[in-house]
This record gives sequence, structure tokens and C-alpha cells, in this order.
Amino acid sequence: VGVLLHEIGHVFNPELRGMEAEYAADNFAKTKGQAQWIISGLNKGLKNNWLGFEANSCELRIKNLKNNAAD
Repeated sequence: VGVLLHEIGHVFNPELRGMEAEYAADNFAKTKGQAQWIISGLNKGLKNNWLGFEANSCELRIKNLKNNAAD
């Protein structure tokens, strides 16, 4: 569910690109209570070296989700 909500977050912000777009999509999923699942998916992608899961961007996204956990 978290990944689907993240992707819907992109639909709501088509003008955004790069990390700004990822943060917006992550934050949309977070508003629906899915932050823990986005973090879990990012960690799993890093652990398994999945294509598209670059360490720097995943770590920044995880940090963003954790830093804004109280939102």
C-alpha cells in the first residue's frame, strides 16, 4: 500500500523532479500512515542492491521520512 501511495503522490505533483519529487511522494504516503513501509522498502532495496535504489538518495529519503515523523 505504501508504495502505491508513494506513486500516487507523484501523480499529484507532476511538476516536481529529482529528490524534490521523491520527498513529495514520500510525504504523501506518510500522511496516509505509510512512512514505516516506505522506509522498509527503501532499506530492502538497498540490502538487495535492487536497480534504482542508490544508497545516497535512499538514505536521504529515509532521513527525510524520519525527521518529519511527527508531521
